[in-house]
Amino acid sequence: AQFLNTKSTFQETHDKSSNMIDKDDVHVETKDVDGNTSFENEQTSYLTSVFEKHLSDEKSEQLLHHMRSGLTLLDSVKIVSTEVKQWQTYIADYLYQCDVINDPTSFAELLEQRLIDNPGWILSPYPVAIPHLRDNMIKHPMILITVLEEPLTLPSIQNDNQTIKYMISMFIPDNDFMASLVSDLSEFLSLKLESIDTFMENPQELETLLRNKFLERIKKQFI
Repeated sequence: AQFLNTKSTFQETHDKSSNMIDKDDVHVETKDVDGNTSFENEQTSYLTSVFEKHLSDEKSEQLLHHMRSGLTLLDSVKIVSTEVKQWQTYIADYLYQCDVINDPTSFAELLEQRLIDNPGWILSPYPVAIPHLRDNMIKHPMILITVLEEPLTLPSIQNDNQTIKYMISMFIPDNDFMASLVSDLSEFLSLKLESIDTFMENPQELETLLRNKFLERIKKQFI
């Protein structure tokens, strides 16, 4: 199995104030009279222009692959507020119900072992856990943002107990483009740790940011 290097991303970016992303940079969606969001209108217009410019060149297949991967990842974002007793069972059952994995029992056991092997999943001293896995056992991606109605206590890298209020769970197949987007998301989240309670009052901002990063990467690579 391959793992997203989110822990190192958090450590590096949290200390680099020069890379801070202002909240004003996050795209805000509005709706037109037809009920379409500004993002949807912008995306449709932009992707049309991209197709017109690139379908005939040698990058077209890569472009289409990245667009499919990015849109699939965007569609996978779920935001849930719930009470969780066993974090690994909760995640495994949710992924199984969404047809992301085949065997929830063995996957829950795998998650429990991965936490032991990777205590950096717990972002101590912040009340955030980031269970994540990049592996082809994942049938399609899932980003599950869970706001816990009752905090959990999990072991941290310091071998003490850490109170967890938010789980940002990221599971993707072995896909480089998806991994790059998840890395962007992790980097942004690391900049919000000091004010995580305020930020998580509107977790939809993470989904909006992911959309914007997807468009930025397409522009940089193909324009």
